[in-house]
Amino acid sequence: MAAVVSPITVQAVKDAGLAAPIIAAVVTIVRLFERIRKRNFGFDDGFAALSLAILLIFVAGLFVHLGDPSAYNE
Repeated sequence: MAAVVSPITVQAVKDAGLAAPIIAAVVTIVRLFERIRKRNFGFDDGFAALSLAILLIFVAGLFVHLGDPSAYNE
């Protein structure tokens, strides 16, 4: 029986897992900047800033968890 090779690589998962958070972070930063500039910063913007911080922790965790699996093979 032939070995099955998966087309999904760790690098592909990292790339996909990083694309959407980068877009979300840029949009959130622009929104927060505009709300601060117009002096219209509300509690909902505070929650947006909090979610941005949590997003950064998520992305860091993604890269820590998805290390190079070939390093574990003996």
